[in-house]
Amino acid sequence: MKYKIGDKVRIKSLDWYEANKDGNGEILCGCEYFTEYMQKYCGKVMTISSVNKISGTEVYYFMMEDEE
Repeated sequence: MKYKIGDKVRIKSLDWYEANKDGNGEILCGCEYFTEYMQKYCGKVMTISSVNKISGTEVYYFMMEDEE
């Protein structure tokens, strides 16, 4: 697992999102999608509030600043 609860991380840039999104405004990141809704977080620093390990290397993170 790359990050742990309490770590501060910078979300990828809006330029990254624009360059990589598909026709639906989504980017497949491992087993989850970075969606058009999430672009408002691009470039921001956020705090990991919980970590969910799905399998060997598949992990996804919840952010403290995102209450949804």
